[in-house]
Amino acid sequence: MKKSFIFRTFLVLTCAIISLCFCTGCLGDNACASKVKNIFGELKGCFGDVKGAFVDWSEVYLYNNGKIIGLTEHGKTLDTLTVPNDINGQPVYELGANVFKDNEVVKTVKISNGIQRIGASAFKGCPALTSVTVPNSVTEIGASAFAKCELLNSVNLPSGLTVLNDLTFSFCPSLTKIQIPSGVKTIGSGVFRGCSMLNSVNIPSETTIIYSLAFMDCTSLTKITIPSKVVSMGYYAFQGCDNLEDIYCASYSKPNAWDKQWKGDCSAIVHWGNSGI
Repeated sequence: MKKSFIFRTFLVLTCAIISLCFCTGCLGDNACASKVKNIFGELKGCFGDVKGAFVDWSEVYLYNNGKIIGLTEHGKTLDTLTVPNDINGQPVYELGANVFKDNEVVKTVKISNGIQRIGASAFKGCPALTSVTVPNSVTEIGASAFAKCELLNSVNLPSGLTVLNDLTFSFCPSLTKIQIPSGVKTIGSGVFRGCSMLNSVNIPSETTIIYSLAFMDCTSLTKITIPSKVVSMGYYAFQGCDNLEDIYCASYSKPNAWDKQWKGDCSAIVHWGNSGI
């Protein structure tokens, strides 16, 4: 028998026994309900959400060798979910590719500490998804992981990331701002393409490569700063950024490895040798 099952069973029995002890002799007494409620309140304070303690994650997720590979039919009906770091005593390290892809129900997801990788297209095309909480234990997020999530407005990126893979947040029109971790050195192709409401984004000082189409059609951007370590810039990185007025470049002139069409049709003024501070 699994340890987690034993614990849940013990907790349920304990709650039942305590409730009966308090309620003996007070059947029909309105105070009984209040006493039971207080008991569960105390338990929640000790153990967290009591309901959450009883979740059998194997009824929500399909998993194999430390990796969540899909949702059960029951899991597909839930709009609020936690990605656990343990299922029936087996550690979970990875949320696999396509797990939530095209899920029309899920709205909020909290990923537990201990998860190290989010697979490609893990949340792609989730039209109701508004918020995802990502712990600092995550060091890799696959390509298109959050692409085409129309209502997504809040994602915290973990501090250990070094790469933003291609199309990670592409076509997320409700995303208004994002803080890229300081250790990110590579911003992949089309990462923020089509994020039409994105009005605030930082490029870390350690970033060296920005690939093509990275900020294409980010029509709410008005200014951006490109640090001096960015030695390579792909074509059309700012294509379609119609309201981008100022691009502050810490370099004093265009680096040789920047594509000739790095701005695309963007009419922003480029301020060379100016960090915009």
